[in-house]
Amino acid sequence: MSVVLALALRLLPPCVAVLLGYVAGGTAVFARRPDAIAALNGYVLYVAFPLLIVLGTADPSHAVPTHPAFYLAHLALFAAWVPALAILGRSAGSVRDELGAIALGAIFGNIAYVGLPFIVSVLGDESVGLASVGVALHVALAMTLGPALLLRWQGGERRGLALVARRLVRQPLVWAPLVGLLLRSLPASVLEHLLPPLAPVAASAPPVALFMLGLYLRANTTALRSLDAPALVLSAGKLLASPALALALAWPLWRAGLIDALEARVFVLLAAVPTAIAAFSLAHELALGEATVARGIVLTTVLSLVSLPLVGALTLALIA
Repeated sequence: MSVVLALALRLLPPCVAVLLGYVAGGTAVFARRPDAIAALNGYVLYVAFPLLIVLGTADPSHAVPTHPAFYLAHLALFAAWVPALAILGRSAGSVRDELGAIALGAIFGNIAYVGLPFIVSVLGDESVGLASVGVALHVALAMTLGPALLLRWQGGERRGLALVARRLVRQPLVWAPLVGLLLRSLPASVLEHLLPPLAPVAASAPPVALFMLGLYLRANTTALRSLDAPALVLSAGKLLASPALALALAWPLWRAGLIDALEARVFVLLAAVPTAIAAFSLAHELALGEATVARGIVLTTVLSLVSLPLVGALTLALIA
């Protein structure tokens, strides 16, 4: 019960930020909502979120996982999504038409704003280092595979891998983990003066992104009034299929001694978080699947109040 309450309290601020954005979108201050959304999206996607990831990976006090299987498990988890989604794409109707948005929303989890606090609250401070490295891996892989599948399956035209690669190279979120790891090698005396001034901007990423989502919901009330099949499939993939795949990978690796229990738990819990707000920023940037991703973010965030404690309890029971 305490875990459920702790998670509910952690998810309350995101819900409030979305609500404030929705209400503000109806005022004269934000009468030109498309312009406001575009400006906030640029700030979140190209400034604040990259800094958030840089600071999360640059802290030298965070221990790096020692087992190679921890890194390989992340690669295997994301690789498993491709054939699974391709099979789903054989279905007819709206699910097939929105397959790229489903892929982006199911792959890209809210690991920074929800994942890290939740993991630390469940596993303790000793998990901070492992979770931070897991966040960096998740961001790098999700930022590569998610937009690539969105463009490939839902671009309205056949876009080559070269175009996908060029778009990804221009995304700061792809490079942010690498920049953070490079900064880790600097002397502590340099980092203690370099990182703190960046912290306020980095900390603004989640609330600004959530406020922007509220504006978008207000601007698209008609389109977002009802949940449809793509949003439901996205939510099932993110909250059910993703942690199930992660557990299916982590449990045998732990039993074989290839990763320790803490690494296995961190890996599974990172896979169980709701869809990232940054996924909406990416969909908006590419002008593809925005409505489906926005619905998925709202639905998975609400449902995670129940799903995260359940996955956490199951993970702790199976990986003791």
